[in-house]
Amino acid sequence: MNRKNVLVSIVVLLFLFLSMLGSEPAVFVEAEEVTYSTGPSLDVVEISSVDGLIDGIYGVANGTLDMLLESSSWRVYKDLPQEVLENLTLVKAPSEIWSLVFNPVQNFYYDSETDVFLTLLNATAGFNNPNLTLLPGLVNTSSGEIHFNPFALRAVRYAMNWLISRRCIVESILYGGGALMYGPVGPSHPADKYFRDLYPSMNLTAEGDISRAVEMIEQALIDANETLRRYGYYLYKRFYDTSPAGYWWILHKPNDEEELVNVTFYIRVEDERHEEGFYIANLIEKYFGIRVNRVEEVFSKCVETVYYTDPAKYRWNIYTEGWRYFTTWLYPEWDIAYYYAPWYGLLPGFQGGGWRYINDTIDDITWGVCHSVFANETDFWNKLREAVKLGIQESVRVFVAEIWTLFPVSKRVSNLVCDITSGLWSGWTLRTADTPDHKLKVAHLRRSLGGSPLWSFHSPLSWWIWFSISDYGRYVCPGIGDIIRCVHPRTGEVIPVRYCWDEPIEKNYEIDEQGNLVGYLSVDSDAVVYDSFTDVWVQAGEGVTAATKVVYHFNW
Repeated sequence: MNRKNVLVSIVVLLFLFLSMLGSEPAVFVEAEEVTYSTGPSLDVVEISSVDGLIDGIYGVANGTLDMLLESSSWRVYKDLPQEVLENLTLVKAPSEIWSLVFNPVQNFYYDSETDVFLTLLNATAGFNNPNLTLLPGLVNTSSGEIHFNPFALRAVRYAMNWLISRRCIVESILYGGGALMYGPVGPSHPADKYFRDLYPSMNLTAEGDISRAVEMIEQALIDANETLRRYGYYLYKRFYDTSPAGYWWILHKPNDEEELVNVTFYIRVEDERHEEGFYIANLIEKYFGIRVNRVEEVFSKCVETVYYTDPAKYRWNIYTEGWRYFTTWLYPEWDIAYYYAPWYGLLPGFQGGGWRYINDTIDDITWGVCHSVFANETDFWNKLREAVKLGIQESVRVFVAEIWTLFPVSKRVSNLVCDITSGLWSGWTLRTADTPDHKLKVAHLRRSLGGSPLWSFHSPLSWWIWFSISDYGRYVCPGIGDIIRCVHPRTGEVIPVRYCWDEPIEKNYEIDEQGNLVGYLSVDSDAVVYDSFTDVWVQAGEGVTAATKVVYHFNW
Protein backbone atom coordinates (compact mmCIF):
# COMPACT_ATOMS: atom_id res chain seq x y z
CA MET A 1 0.00 0.00 0.00
CA ASN A 2 1.24 3.51 -0.83
CA ARG A 3 2.01 5.11 2.53
CA LYS A 4 1.50 8.59 1.01
CA ASN A 5 -2.11 7.79 0.31
CA VAL A 6 -3.07 6.28 3.62
CA LEU A 7 -6.24 4.28 3.58
CA VAL A 8 -7.93 3.82 6.91
CA SER A 9 -10.51 1.09 6.60
CA ILE A 10 -12.92 -0.30 9.11
CA VAL A 11 -13.49 -4.01 8.77
CA VAL A 12 -16.07 -5.77 10.90
CA LEU A 13 -14.76 -9.15 12.01
CA LEU A 14 -15.77 -11.82 14.49
CA PHE A 15 -12.84 -13.51 16.19
CA LEU A 16 -12.51 -16.94 17.78
CA PHE A 17 -9.90 -17.03 20.50
CA LEU A 18 -7.99 -20.31 20.48
CA SER A 19 -4.49 -20.26 21.93
CA MET A 20 -2.12 -18.23 24.04
CA LEU A 21 1.57 -17.48 23.48
CA GLY A 22 4.14 -16.72 26.17
CA SER A 23 7.27 -14.58 26.14
CA GLU A 24 8.08 -11.52 28.25
CA PRO A 25 6.38 -10.42 31.49
CA ALA A 26 3.53 -7.92 31.38
CA VAL A 27 4.47 -4.26 31.30
CA PHE A 28 2.43 -1.65 33.17
CA VAL A 29 2.47 1.68 31.32
CA GLU A 30 1.29 5.00 32.74
CA ALA A 31 -0.81 7.09 30.35
CA GLU A 32 1.69 9.59 29.00
CA GLU A 33 2.67 11.62 25.98
CA VAL A 34 4.95 9.99 23.38
CA THR A 35 6.81 11.73 20.56
CA TYR A 36 5.54 10.62 17.15
CA SER A 37 6.21 11.47 13.51
CA THR A 38 3.99 13.66 11.35
CA GLY A 39 1.11 11.94 9.63
CA PRO A 40 -0.67 8.66 10.36
CA SER A 41 1.48 5.61 10.95
CA LEU A 42 -1.23 3.08 10.16
CA ASP A 43 -2.53 2.04 6.76
CA VAL A 44 -5.44 -0.05 8.04
CA VAL A 45 -7.49 -0.11 11.23
CA GLU A 46 -9.67 -3.19 11.63
CA ILE A 47 -12.41 -2.80 14.22
CA SER A 48 -14.39 -5.76 15.52
CA SER A 49 -16.45 -6.65 18.56
CA VAL A 50 -16.14 -9.35 21.20
CA ASP A 51 -18.81 -10.83 23.44
CA GLY A 52 -16.84 -10.87 26.67
CA LEU A 53 -14.07 -9.00 28.40
CA ILE A 54 -11.96 -12.11 28.96
CA ASP A 55 -12.36 -13.07 25.29
CA GLY A 56 -10.96 -9.69 24.31
CA ILE A 57 -8.01 -9.90 26.70
CA TYR A 58 -7.12 -13.40 25.49
CA GLY A 59 -7.42 -12.18 21.89
CA VAL A 60 -4.76 -9.56 22.54
CA ALA A 61 -2.55 -12.06 24.34
CA ASN A 62 -2.67 -14.64 21.54
CA GLY A 63 -2.14 -12.14 18.72
CA THR A 64 -5.64 -12.17 17.24
CA LEU A 65 -6.04 -8.56 18.37
CA ASP A 66 -3.64 -5.68 18.91
CA MET A 67 -5.71 -3.94 21.56
CA LEU A 68 -9.06 -4.04 23.31
CA LEU A 69 -10.82 -0.71 23.70
CA GLU A 70 -12.24 -1.67 27.06
CA SER A 71 -10.60 -1.17 30.43
CA SER A 72 -11.05 -3.28 33.53
CA SER A 73 -9.86 -3.33 37.10
CA TRP A 74 -6.67 -4.75 38.52
CA ARG A 75 -8.64 -7.66 39.97
CA VAL A 76 -9.47 -8.97 36.49
CA TYR A 77 -5.81 -9.20 35.56
CA LYS A 78 -4.49 -10.57 38.83
CA ASP A 79 -6.49 -13.76 38.27
CA LEU A 80 -5.21 -14.37 34.72
CA PRO A 81 -2.58 -17.05 33.97
CA GLN A 82 1.00 -15.86 33.87
CA GLU A 83 1.41 -16.94 30.24
CA VAL A 84 -1.39 -14.54 29.28
CA LEU A 85 0.05 -11.61 31.24
CA GLU A 86 3.47 -12.14 29.68
CA ASN A 87 2.08 -11.23 26.27
CA LEU A 88 0.37 -8.01 27.35
CA THR A 89 1.32 -4.40 27.77
CA LEU A 90 -1.16 -3.03 30.30
CA VAL A 91 -1.92 0.66 29.93
CA LYS A 92 -3.12 2.20 33.18
CA ALA A 93 -5.55 5.10 33.17
CA PRO A 94 -7.94 6.67 35.72
CA SER A 95 -10.72 6.25 33.21
CA GLU A 96 -13.66 5.89 35.62
CA ILE A 97 -15.04 7.63 38.68
CA TRP A 98 -17.48 6.39 41.32
CA SER A 99 -20.18 8.38 43.06
CA LEU A 100 -23.33 7.87 45.08
CA VAL A 101 -26.55 9.60 44.06
CA PHE A 102 -29.38 10.08 46.56
CA ASN A 103 -33.09 10.55 46.07
CA PRO A 104 -33.84 13.80 47.98
CA VAL A 105 -37.61 13.75 47.48
CA GLN A 106 -39.85 15.33 50.12
CA ASN A 107 -43.18 16.67 48.97
CA PHE A 108 -45.66 16.74 51.88
CA TYR A 109 -46.86 20.15 53.13
CA TYR A 110 -49.44 21.52 55.54
CA ASP A 111 -51.50 24.52 54.39
CA SER A 112 -52.52 26.51 57.49
CA GLU A 113 -54.94 28.65 55.49
CA THR A 114 -57.07 25.71 54.31
CA ASP A 115 -56.09 23.24 57.07
CA VAL A 116 -55.21 20.54 54.54
CA PHE A 117 -52.12 18.57 53.59
CA LEU A 118 -50.73 19.11 50.08
CA THR A 119 -48.34 17.24 47.81
CA LEU A 120 -46.19 19.52 45.65
CA LEU A 121 -43.92 18.79 42.71
CA ASN A 122 -40.52 20.37 43.30
CA ALA A 123 -37.87 20.84 45.93
CA THR A 124 -38.51 24.55 46.51
CA ALA A 125 -42.30 24.54 46.29
CA GLY A 126 -43.92 26.61 49.00
CA PHE A 127 -40.75 28.41 50.07
CA ASN A 128 -42.35 31.79 49.42
CA ASN A 129 -45.79 30.91 50.79
CA PRO A 130 -46.06 31.68 54.52
CA ASN A 131 -49.12 29.43 54.80
CA LEU A 132 -47.24 26.30 53.72
CA THR A 133 -45.08 24.22 56.05
CA LEU A 134 -42.90 21.42 54.71
CA LEU A 135 -43.02 18.25 56.77
CA PRO A 136 -39.32 17.41 56.54
CA GLY A 137 -38.49 14.04 55.04
CA LEU A 138 -42.05 12.95 54.36
CA VAL A 139 -42.90 11.58 50.93
CA ASN A 140 -46.44 11.17 49.67
CA THR A 141 -45.85 8.59 46.95
CA SER A 142 -47.77 8.35 43.70
CA SER A 143 -49.74 5.49 45.30
CA GLY A 144 -50.76 7.69 48.25
CA GLU A 145 -48.50 6.15 50.89
CA ILE A 146 -46.61 8.31 53.39
CA HIS A 147 -42.98 7.34 54.11
CA PHE A 148 -40.01 9.02 55.73
CA ASN A 149 -37.03 9.58 53.44
CA PRO A 150 -33.90 10.30 55.53
CA PHE A 151 -31.97 11.39 52.44
CA ALA A 152 -34.45 14.20 51.87
CA LEU A 153 -32.61 15.92 54.73
CA ARG A 154 -29.50 17.67 53.47
CA ALA A 155 -27.66 17.05 56.75
CA VAL A 156 -28.13 13.29 56.39
CA ARG A 157 -26.80 13.30 52.83
CA TYR A 158 -23.89 15.49 53.90
CA ALA A 159 -23.13 13.10 56.77
CA MET A 160 -22.47 10.34 54.23
CA ASN A 161 -19.17 12.07 53.42
CA TRP A 162 -17.98 11.12 56.92
CA LEU A 163 -19.76 7.79 57.30
CA ILE A 164 -17.78 6.16 54.50
CA SER A 165 -14.04 5.66 54.49
CA ARG A 166 -12.85 6.40 50.98
CA ARG A 167 -9.48 4.98 51.92
CA CYS A 168 -11.10 1.67 52.85
CA ILE A 169 -12.93 1.56 49.52
CA VAL A 170 -9.75 2.24 47.52
CA GLU A 171 -7.44 -0.04 49.48
CA SER A 172 -9.75 -2.94 50.39
CA ILE A 173 -12.33 -3.03 47.60
CA LEU A 174 -10.21 -1.72 44.72
CA TYR A 175 -7.00 -3.36 45.98
CA GLY A 176 -5.23 -0.01 45.70
CA GLY A 177 -6.40 0.48 42.12
CA GLY A 178 -7.73 3.99 42.55
CA ALA A 179 -7.56 7.32 44.34
CA LEU A 180 -9.83 9.23 46.71
CA MET A 181 -12.38 11.69 45.32
CA TYR A 182 -14.40 14.31 47.17
CA GLY A 183 -15.72 16.33 44.22
CA PRO A 184 -16.36 15.95 40.49
CA VAL A 185 -12.79 16.77 39.40
CA GLY A 186 -10.57 13.74 39.95
CA PRO A 187 -7.02 13.83 41.31
CA SER A 188 -5.59 12.80 37.92
CA HIS A 189 -7.46 15.57 36.10
CA PRO A 190 -5.29 18.58 35.15
CA ALA A 191 -7.82 20.92 36.83
CA ASP A 192 -7.48 19.16 40.20
CA LYS A 193 -4.94 21.76 41.35
CA TYR A 194 -7.70 24.39 41.45
CA PHE A 195 -9.85 22.37 43.86
CA ARG A 196 -7.36 20.34 45.91
CA ASP A 197 -7.24 22.70 48.91
CA LEU A 198 -11.05 23.00 49.06
CA TYR A 199 -11.59 19.53 50.53
CA PRO A 200 -9.47 19.82 53.70
CA SER A 201 -11.03 23.25 54.30
CA MET A 202 -14.37 21.40 54.54
CA ASN A 203 -12.83 18.82 56.93
CA LEU A 204 -13.20 16.01 54.41
CA THR A 205 -10.77 13.18 55.14
CA ALA A 206 -9.76 9.89 53.58
CA GLU A 207 -10.82 7.83 56.61
CA GLY A 208 -14.07 9.67 57.28
CA ASP A 209 -15.35 10.25 60.81
CA ILE A 210 -18.11 7.90 61.93
CA SER A 211 -18.69 9.71 65.24
CA ARG A 212 -19.24 12.96 63.39
CA ALA A 213 -21.57 11.28 60.89
CA VAL A 214 -23.69 9.75 63.67
CA GLU A 215 -23.88 13.09 65.46
CA MET A 216 -24.99 14.80 62.24
CA ILE A 217 -27.80 12.35 61.50
CA GLU A 218 -29.02 12.29 65.11
CA GLN A 219 -29.27 16.08 65.11
CA ALA A 220 -30.95 16.10 61.69
CA LEU A 221 -33.67 13.71 62.87
CA ILE A 222 -34.16 15.64 66.12
CA ASP A 223 -34.61 18.83 64.11
CA ALA A 224 -37.06 17.13 61.74
CA ASN A 225 -39.06 15.80 64.71
CA GLU A 226 -39.69 19.32 66.00
CA THR A 227 -41.81 20.01 62.93
CA LEU A 228 -43.24 16.53 62.40
CA ARG A 229 -44.66 16.30 65.95
CA ARG A 230 -46.84 19.37 65.38
CA TYR A 231 -48.75 17.41 62.73
CA GLY A 232 -49.03 14.02 64.39
CA TYR A 233 -45.88 12.42 62.96
CA TYR A 234 -42.69 11.65 64.82
CA LEU A 235 -39.55 9.51 64.66
CA TYR A 236 -38.17 7.40 67.47
CA LYS A 237 -35.80 4.48 68.07
CA ARG A 238 -37.19 1.03 68.79
CA PHE A 239 -34.71 -1.51 70.05
CA TYR A 240 -34.27 -4.71 68.05
CA ASP A 241 -31.83 -7.52 68.72
CA THR A 242 -31.62 -8.13 64.96
CA SER A 243 -30.43 -4.60 64.20
CA PRO A 244 -26.65 -4.09 63.86
CA ALA A 245 -27.14 -0.78 65.68
CA GLY A 246 -29.34 -2.37 68.35
CA TYR A 247 -32.32 -0.30 67.16
CA TRP A 248 -34.22 0.78 64.06
CA TRP A 249 -35.69 4.23 63.48
CA ILE A 250 -39.50 4.12 63.39
CA LEU A 251 -41.97 6.56 61.80
CA HIS A 252 -45.14 7.04 63.87
CA LYS A 253 -48.16 8.38 61.94
CA PRO A 254 -51.24 10.31 63.16
CA ASN A 255 -53.47 7.23 62.81
CA ASP A 256 -51.08 5.34 65.15
CA GLU A 257 -49.69 3.27 62.29
CA GLU A 258 -45.95 2.73 62.51
CA GLU A 259 -43.31 1.58 60.05
CA LEU A 260 -39.57 1.04 60.01
CA VAL A 261 -37.60 3.73 58.20
CA ASN A 262 -36.30 1.85 55.16
CA VAL A 263 -34.09 2.93 52.27
CA THR A 264 -33.73 1.12 48.96
CA PHE A 265 -30.16 0.87 47.70
CA TYR A 266 -29.61 0.01 44.03
CA ILE A 267 -26.25 -1.74 43.81
CA ARG A 268 -24.52 -2.55 40.52
CA VAL A 269 -23.39 -6.16 40.22
CA GLU A 270 -20.99 -6.06 37.25
CA ASP A 271 -17.91 -4.78 39.06
CA GLU A 272 -16.54 -3.79 42.48
CA ARG A 273 -19.44 -1.41 43.01
CA HIS A 274 -21.18 -4.52 44.28
CA GLU A 275 -18.75 -4.72 47.20
CA GLU A 276 -18.84 -0.94 47.60
CA GLY A 277 -22.62 -1.00 47.88
CA PHE A 278 -22.69 -3.69 50.55
CA TYR A 279 -19.94 -1.95 52.51
CA ILE A 280 -21.96 1.30 52.58
CA ALA A 281 -25.27 -0.46 53.28
CA ASN A 282 -23.72 -2.18 56.28
CA LEU A 283 -22.47 1.16 57.61
CA ILE A 284 -25.91 2.75 57.29
CA GLU A 285 -27.54 -0.05 59.26
CA LYS A 286 -24.80 -0.30 61.89
CA TYR A 287 -24.33 3.39 62.65
CA PHE A 288 -27.51 5.14 61.45
CA GLY A 289 -30.02 2.50 62.57
CA ILE A 290 -31.80 2.67 59.21
CA ARG A 291 -32.72 -0.57 57.50
CA VAL A 292 -31.42 -0.99 53.95
CA ASN A 293 -33.16 -2.92 51.20
CA ARG A 294 -30.27 -4.05 48.98
CA VAL A 295 -31.33 -4.33 45.33
CA GLU A 296 -28.58 -5.98 43.28
CA GLU A 297 -29.10 -5.16 39.61
CA VAL A 298 -27.40 -4.75 36.24
CA PHE A 299 -26.79 -1.48 34.41
CA SER A 300 -30.04 -1.25 32.44
CA LYS A 301 -32.31 -1.94 35.42
CA CYS A 302 -30.50 0.56 37.64
CA VAL A 303 -30.54 3.30 35.03
CA GLU A 304 -34.21 2.77 34.25
CA THR A 305 -35.23 3.03 37.89
CA VAL A 306 -32.86 5.71 39.18
CA TYR A 307 -32.78 8.14 36.27
CA TYR A 308 -36.08 7.59 34.52
CA THR A 309 -38.73 7.22 37.20
CA ASP A 310 -40.41 10.00 39.15
CA PRO A 311 -38.49 10.33 42.45
CA ALA A 312 -41.87 10.62 44.20
CA LYS A 313 -42.69 7.05 43.21
CA TYR A 314 -40.06 6.35 45.87
CA ARG A 315 -38.61 3.25 44.25
CA TRP A 316 -35.01 4.04 45.22
CA ASN A 317 -32.92 6.03 47.70
CA ILE A 318 -29.26 5.41 46.79
CA TYR A 319 -27.40 4.18 43.71
CA THR A 320 -23.75 3.24 43.16
CA GLU A 321 -22.99 5.32 40.07
CA GLY A 322 -20.02 5.01 37.72
CA TRP A 323 -18.78 7.49 35.12
CA ARG A 324 -16.18 7.30 32.39
CA TYR A 325 -13.62 9.84 31.21
CA PHE A 326 -13.40 10.19 27.42
CA THR A 327 -10.79 12.89 27.05
CA THR A 328 -8.71 15.28 29.11
CA TRP A 329 -10.27 18.73 28.97
CA LEU A 330 -8.78 21.29 31.34
CA TYR A 331 -11.91 23.36 31.87
CA PRO A 332 -14.55 21.38 33.82
CA GLU A 333 -17.44 23.84 33.97
CA TRP A 334 -19.82 21.62 32.01
CA ASP A 335 -18.85 18.53 34.02
CA ILE A 336 -19.53 20.36 37.29
CA ALA A 337 -22.88 21.55 35.96
CA TYR A 338 -23.75 18.03 34.83
CA TYR A 339 -23.09 16.53 38.24
CA TYR A 340 -24.53 19.27 40.46
CA ALA A 341 -26.83 21.67 38.56
CA PRO A 342 -30.49 20.78 37.92
CA TRP A 343 -30.73 23.12 34.90
CA TYR A 344 -28.34 20.87 32.97
CA GLY A 345 -27.32 17.79 34.91
CA LEU A 346 -28.49 14.29 35.63
CA LEU A 347 -30.17 15.11 38.95
CA PRO A 348 -33.24 13.36 40.39
CA GLY A 349 -36.35 14.29 38.43
CA PHE A 350 -34.43 15.79 35.51
CA GLN A 351 -36.70 14.01 33.02
CA GLY A 352 -39.68 16.14 34.10
CA GLY A 353 -43.29 15.19 34.64
CA GLY A 354 -42.96 14.60 38.38
CA TRP A 355 -41.10 15.76 41.47
CA ARG A 356 -37.83 17.49 40.67
CA TYR A 357 -34.78 18.49 42.69
CA ILE A 358 -34.10 22.23 42.31
CA ASN A 359 -31.19 24.39 43.44
CA ASP A 360 -31.31 27.91 42.06
CA THR A 361 -27.98 28.96 43.61
CA ILE A 362 -25.96 26.21 41.94
CA ASP A 363 -27.93 26.76 38.74
CA ASP A 364 -27.11 30.48 38.64
CA ILE A 365 -23.40 29.96 39.24
CA THR A 366 -22.91 27.12 36.76
CA TRP A 367 -25.15 28.58 34.06
CA GLY A 368 -23.18 31.81 34.17
CA VAL A 369 -19.79 30.10 33.98
CA CYS A 370 -20.92 27.74 31.22
CA HIS A 371 -22.14 30.73 29.22
CA SER A 372 -18.97 32.79 29.75
CA VAL A 373 -20.32 35.16 32.40
CA PHE A 374 -17.14 35.73 34.40
CA ALA A 375 -14.72 38.62 34.66
CA ASN A 376 -11.43 36.79 34.09
CA GLU A 377 -9.73 33.44 34.59
CA THR A 378 -9.47 33.90 38.35
CA ASP A 379 -13.19 34.61 38.55
CA PHE A 380 -13.85 31.54 36.39
CA TRP A 381 -12.06 29.19 38.80
CA ASN A 382 -13.45 30.91 41.92
CA LYS A 383 -17.00 30.44 40.67
CA LEU A 384 -16.37 26.78 39.93
CA ARG A 385 -14.89 26.30 43.41
CA GLU A 386 -18.01 27.87 44.88
CA ALA A 387 -20.23 25.54 42.84
CA VAL A 388 -18.25 22.48 43.93
CA LYS A 389 -18.41 23.54 47.58
CA LEU A 390 -22.19 23.98 47.36
CA GLY A 391 -22.51 20.66 45.53
CA ILE A 392 -20.60 18.86 48.29
CA GLN A 393 -22.73 20.53 50.96
CA GLU A 394 -25.93 19.54 49.16
CA SER A 395 -24.57 16.00 48.63
CA VAL A 396 -27.29 14.89 46.26
CA ARG A 397 -24.26 13.34 44.57
CA VAL A 398 -21.29 12.24 46.71
CA PHE A 399 -18.04 11.38 44.95
CA VAL A 400 -16.10 8.41 46.25
CA ALA A 401 -13.13 7.35 44.14
CA GLU A 402 -11.26 7.64 40.89
CA ILE A 403 -10.82 4.15 39.45
CA TRP A 404 -7.57 3.07 37.83
CA THR A 405 -8.25 0.60 35.08
CA LEU A 406 -6.08 -1.31 32.63
CA PHE A 407 -6.30 -1.62 28.85
CA PRO A 408 -4.67 -4.68 27.22
CA VAL A 409 -2.33 -3.88 24.32
CA SER A 410 -0.16 -6.19 22.22
CA LYS A 411 3.59 -5.87 22.60
CA ARG A 412 3.86 -5.28 18.86
CA VAL A 413 2.07 -1.92 19.18
CA SER A 414 4.42 1.06 19.41
CA ASN A 415 4.37 4.85 19.42
CA LEU A 416 1.10 4.91 21.38
CA VAL A 417 -0.09 8.22 22.84
CA CYS A 418 -2.43 7.75 25.81
CA ASP A 419 -4.69 10.35 27.34
CA ILE A 420 -3.77 11.13 30.97
CA THR A 421 -7.30 10.46 32.23
CA SER A 422 -9.08 8.32 29.65
CA GLY A 423 -6.18 6.17 28.47
CA LEU A 424 -7.15 4.51 25.19
CA TRP A 425 -10.65 6.02 25.16
CA SER A 426 -9.44 9.21 23.46
CA GLY A 427 -8.94 9.90 19.76
CA TRP A 428 -5.17 9.87 20.25
CA THR A 429 -5.11 6.06 20.28
CA LEU A 430 -5.99 5.29 16.66
CA ARG A 431 -4.29 8.43 15.41
CA THR A 432 -0.85 7.64 16.82
CA ALA A 433 -0.45 3.88 17.29
CA ASP A 434 1.76 1.86 14.95
CA THR A 435 2.63 -1.79 14.32
CA PRO A 436 5.39 -3.42 12.23
CA ASP A 437 2.96 -4.06 9.33
CA HIS A 438 1.11 -0.74 9.87
CA LYS A 439 -2.13 -2.62 10.46
CA LEU A 440 -3.99 -2.34 13.77
CA LYS A 441 -6.57 -4.89 14.87
CA VAL A 442 -8.87 -3.37 17.50
CA ALA A 443 -11.93 -4.74 19.26
CA HIS A 444 -14.60 -3.25 21.47
CA LEU A 445 -16.87 -5.00 23.92
CA ARG A 446 -20.29 -5.72 22.45
CA ARG A 447 -22.95 -4.26 24.70
CA SER A 448 -26.68 -4.56 25.04
CA LEU A 449 -28.86 -1.91 26.66
CA GLY A 450 -31.74 -3.75 28.23
CA GLY A 451 -31.44 -6.50 25.61
CA SER A 452 -32.11 -4.12 22.72
CA PRO A 453 -30.96 -5.71 19.43
CA LEU A 454 -30.31 -2.24 18.01
CA TRP A 455 -27.11 -2.02 20.06
CA SER A 456 -25.78 -5.29 18.67
CA PHE A 457 -22.91 -5.06 16.22
CA HIS A 458 -25.01 -7.21 13.85
CA SER A 459 -27.95 -4.82 13.68
CA PRO A 460 -28.49 -2.91 10.39
CA LEU A 461 -28.80 0.24 12.50
CA SER A 462 -25.79 -0.49 14.67
CA TRP A 463 -23.35 1.50 12.56
CA TRP A 464 -25.45 4.64 12.90
CA ILE A 465 -25.88 4.05 16.61
CA TRP A 466 -22.25 3.07 17.06
CA PHE A 467 -20.83 6.22 15.47
CA SER A 468 -23.57 8.64 16.51
CA ILE A 469 -24.54 7.97 20.12
CA SER A 470 -22.38 5.19 21.51
CA ASP A 471 -19.26 5.49 23.61
CA TYR A 472 -17.23 4.04 20.76
CA GLY A 473 -18.23 6.73 18.29
CA ARG A 474 -16.58 9.19 20.66
CA TYR A 475 -13.12 7.78 20.17
CA VAL A 476 -13.27 6.01 16.80
CA CYS A 477 -14.36 9.06 14.81
CA PRO A 478 -11.76 11.46 16.31
CA GLY A 479 -9.12 8.79 15.79
CA ILE A 480 -9.65 8.34 12.06
CA GLY A 481 -11.33 11.60 10.99
CA ASP A 482 -9.90 14.89 9.74
CA ILE A 483 -10.41 16.99 12.86
CA ILE A 484 -10.20 20.75 13.24
CA ARG A 485 -8.54 20.64 16.65
CA CYS A 486 -7.68 18.23 19.43
CA VAL A 487 -6.95 18.35 23.14
CA HIS A 488 -3.47 17.87 24.60
CA PRO A 489 -3.43 14.42 26.24
CA ARG A 490 -1.72 15.67 29.40
CA THR A 491 -2.60 19.35 29.92
CA GLY A 492 -6.12 19.36 28.48
CA GLU A 493 -5.41 22.51 26.47
CA VAL A 494 -6.57 22.91 22.86
CA ILE A 495 -4.10 21.98 20.11
CA PRO A 496 -4.88 23.49 16.65
CA VAL A 497 -4.98 20.94 13.83
CA ARG A 498 -6.86 22.38 10.85
CA TYR A 499 -6.94 25.94 12.12
CA CYS A 500 -4.99 28.46 14.15
CA TRP A 501 -5.74 31.93 15.50
CA ASP A 502 -4.02 35.28 15.86
CA GLU A 503 -2.50 36.23 19.19
CA PRO A 504 -3.25 38.15 21.26
CA ILE A 505 -7.02 37.79 21.25
CA GLU A 506 -8.70 41.21 21.37
CA LYS A 507 -10.94 41.71 24.43
CA ASN A 508 -13.02 44.60 25.73
CA TYR A 509 -15.89 43.87 28.11
CA GLU A 510 -17.19 44.03 31.67
CA ILE A 511 -19.68 42.21 33.87
CA ASP A 512 -22.50 44.55 34.89
CA GLU A 513 -24.27 44.65 38.27
CA GLN A 514 -26.83 42.11 37.07
CA GLY A 515 -24.08 39.65 36.14
CA ASN A 516 -24.47 40.15 32.39
CA LEU A 517 -21.53 40.15 29.99
CA VAL A 518 -21.34 43.55 28.23
CA GLY A 519 -19.04 43.85 25.23
CA TYR A 520 -17.57 47.08 23.83
CA LEU A 521 -15.98 45.93 20.56
CA SER A 522 -17.82 47.30 17.52
CA VAL A 523 -19.09 44.75 15.01
CA ASP A 524 -19.26 45.68 11.32
CA SER A 525 -22.85 46.16 10.23
CA ASP A 526 -22.39 43.84 7.25
CA ALA A 527 -21.03 41.00 9.40
CA VAL A 528 -23.22 37.93 9.26
CA VAL A 529 -24.47 35.66 12.01
CA TYR A 530 -26.33 32.38 11.75
CA ASP A 531 -29.97 32.40 12.84
CA SER A 532 -30.70 28.84 13.95
CA PHE A 533 -34.46 29.49 14.13
CA THR A 534 -34.79 30.49 10.47
CA ASP A 535 -31.78 28.50 9.22
CA VAL A 536 -30.29 31.49 7.38
CA TRP A 537 -27.33 33.82 7.68
CA VAL A 538 -28.37 37.38 8.52
CA GLN A 539 -26.49 40.67 8.77
CA ALA A 540 -25.64 41.86 12.26
CA GLY A 541 -26.86 45.40 11.60
CA GLU A 542 -25.91 48.68 13.24
CA GLY A 543 -24.87 49.16 16.85
CA VAL A 544 -23.92 45.55 17.58
CA THR A 545 -21.02 44.96 19.98
CA ALA A 546 -18.97 41.95 21.05
CA ALA A 547 -16.80 41.06 24.03
CA THR A 548 -13.93 39.39 22.16
CA LYS A 549 -12.54 39.21 18.64
CA VAL A 550 -10.76 36.11 17.37
CA VAL A 551 -9.26 35.77 13.88
CA TYR A 552 -9.08 32.16 12.70
CA HIS A 553 -6.98 30.80 9.84
CA PHE A 554 -8.17 27.50 8.36
CA ASN A 555 -5.87 25.02 6.65
CA TRP A 556 -7.91 22.78 4.36
